[in-house]
Amino acid sequence: MAANKMAAFQHSVVLTALSVVAFLAAILHGSTVSPPGGECEGQFMQGLFTCFTDHNVPFNTFLWVVSNGTGGISPDNETVFKEQMCGIEDEVVQCVLGSLHALVDTPHCHDADGMERLLTVQIRAIFEEYDAYCAHACRHTLEDDMKQCYSDSGLDPTLFMPSTKDGAILGTTESSVADFCNNTDALVDCMRTKRDACPEAPYVLKRLGLDLDIFSRGLQILCREQDVYLSSLECFEAQTRQVEKCLEDNRLTLMRLLSRTKTENVSQDSFINEFCLARVQYIRCDLSSWAAKPHEACDTPALALKRDLHCSQIPQACSQTLAGPIDKVCTYNWASVTLSTTGGKSMQSGEPPSSYTPRREFVSVLAVMVLVFSWNAI
Repeated sequence: MAANKMAAFQHSVVLTALSVVAFLAAILHGSTVSPPGGECEGQFMQGLFTCFTDHNVPFNTFLWVVSNGTGGISPDNETVFKEQMCGIEDEVVQCVLGSLHALVDTPHCHDADGMERLLTVQIRAIFEEYDAYCAHACRHTLEDDMKQCYSDSGLDPTLFMPSTKDGAILGTTESSVADFCNNTDALVDCMRTKRDACPEAPYVLKRLGLDLDIFSRGLQILCREQDVYLSSLECFEAQTRQVEKCLEDNRLTLMRLLSRTKTENVSQDSFINEFCLARVQYIRCDLSSWAAKPHEACDTPALALKRDLHCSQIPQACSQTLAGPIDKVCTYNWASVTLSTTGGKSMQSGEPPSSYTPRREFVSVLAVMVLVFSWNAI
């Protein structure tokens, strides 16, 4: 039976590489976008085909999976097939990505019309279907399960991952904040239990942007300063343009760093160094921006609380790599905007004094990295 299916595969689906890709595009998107032609197309399909067959997965059965049963050939025993296919998911994905990166690096395919479209739309869709097929059921329930922990702990479930930017994760009244802080241990224990019981937890938490250890440390800091937390809500309920710019600049910096890891041989230590530099620069930018906001609630205690939250989220590896700059950013008393008359001009105390020169420290650390790794300064 398996031999007959493979023969049918050879005579039907793989008539040409173009027919297979067009088939996938149609069943996944209803798309009529054509993949790059000629040699690039053939190499792409050969790499995709080889990655599956080398792992003993019939490619035509894979097509059945990613088409949700509308194409390809179904397996004889789906339970056995799913266990086999999902057990090698990581290896197959890495194989295909490696094949595609090698293909894109070749001169004749690098600038081929449609290659970027193929990679970003069709391949992503194919492997999203693969991933969804292999997903544990808790991938779709973990978020609600963790939200239920709020209710089970006697807390308002709307405080779980609030959509607003005001930072009111403990509540907005003195009684609600006190109640939240009295139940944080039970809440975090419940959420960790749900996390540990779900094999898909890393995927879900990454999508949510939630790290329970950092979340727990943050709650401890806020609960130690409940009065400051409440008084600071008016400051942080609306971001300024400068605060938004800090976020955007940091996002672009990290995107460039990640992009370089795909095209350059960036070591793990080098990646950590650059990531940590970006993190320290972002903290300084963010705190300076909030300090410059002309609002009475953006006072020194509020900024100190935000500083402590920032610094509680710095990875341990960064504390080892950039101990000096991190210590200065995380101990400096970031002051709010104050106005005084000096030659008729307003003076701002939100920036560190001239003796504090983190920018020069950043450049010094980066200069050492350039000498060691022969990189250009960014």
